[in-house]
Amino acid sequence: MSRNTNEFCTTTLARVLELLAVPQMLCRRRSCRRMGRCRRYFPSNGEPCCMRNLNAEQRALVEAIHNKTSMIIYFGRAKTELYASEWSDMRDLEDAAVEVARCVCPDWSRKTFNAFLRARAKAPPPEFEGDMVVPPALLRPRP
Repeated sequence: MSRNTNEFCTTTLARVLELLAVPQMLCRRRSCRRMGRCRRYFPSNGEPCCMRNLNAEQRALVEAIHNKTSMIIYFGRAKTELYASEWSDMRDLEDAAVEVARCVCPDWSRKTFNAFLRARAKAPPPEFEGDMVVPPALLRPRP
């Protein structure tokens, strides 16, 4: 069974929202709260209805995890990138995206995705606290 891109994005967004417990905590729909899953979607764009309950900061976090999940699914199989950042905040984002990717990974690529997970597990822990910040000295143009 093949999935088109819109169905994949809808499924991935729903799993990201479930990871963050949005259906249980913020959704106004009773069926979502009771099932603990996104149950309703907007027919126009396939977006889960729970997304409308998020403020701008929460929505940015959901979109960041969703984008990172898509990158992990498509590029993680190539084993060129482990998505194991040296920065602790970025690693947290990548860990969340890996958990979502594990749920939505297609069956036909499960073997290579598991190999990616084994390689990622061998990566060293983050060395630096916080998010990756570029020092101001590097931002100034050189004369």
